[in-house]
Amino acid sequence: MIAYSYFSLLACTAHFPELHQPSGSAPYLLFITHGSGDSIEDWPLALAASIEEYIAEPEMWDIWVYDWHRDAANKLTASGSGTKHGEYISEHLKHTSYTHYHFVAHSVGAFVIHTLEQKLNTQATIQSTYLDPFCGSGIFDWEYGHRRFGEYAHFSEAYVNMDDGVPSTDSPLQQSFVFDVTSRAPEEEDRSRRHWSPISLYEQSILQEEEEWGFNNTVEAGNPPHQHQPSEYPKGGILIVD
Repeated sequence: MIAYSYFSLLACTAHFPELHQPSGSAPYLLFITHGSGDSIEDWPLALAASIEEYIAEPEMWDIWVYDWHRDAANKLTASGSGTKHGEYISEHLKHTSYTHYHFVAHSVGAFVIHTLEQKLNTQATIQSTYLDPFCGSGIFDWEYGHRRFGEYAHFSEAYVNMDDGVPSTDSPLQQSFVFDVTSRAPEEEDRSRRHWSPISLYEQSILQEEEEWGFNNTVEAGNPPHQHQPSEYPKGGILIVD
């Protein structure tokens, strides 16, 4: 049975939520979080519900949807805050018995899951899914994520819109395989919303069994956990999705 954990920031100190305990029976964890300017209500809850409906072995999974919207709201400090939240969560997960993690994040939420990768990479297999990741660390290092995101994951992938105008989100990643989904964004979509189009496309992939990307590349879809980056999706590689 899938156990959902909705982490609210409303009743916590230092902006860190109280973390729920694992179900105890599921060996795998799907972790989903948002970026700056939104919360779990905007898309993470919907994505989690869609995956739950089509997950191959639901008894094998816990699903956690993590809300850090108060700390993510300040775009100047969100990358550093994301790192702190990743450190906080990792200390909790180090005391669990999960054998596989799938981390999913949008925009600056990438710093949360990158930190989780770094802190947990020897504990279990890790698949990371970066949805149009924001790569700038602080105000000086705008290439940080391009160099580092996915570095500690066994399988890391990114879904990127190269034409959304959001700084540091429009270039390939050296440590992840990139699916360039720019052409899949609706033509009528305002450019300012294209930063969110990889989220919608990833959710749509759940129903598209013919696609060789997205949900179909996950353990949730019935694939075995990857022990290393698949040769067909090398780190630093890129595929333009038409």
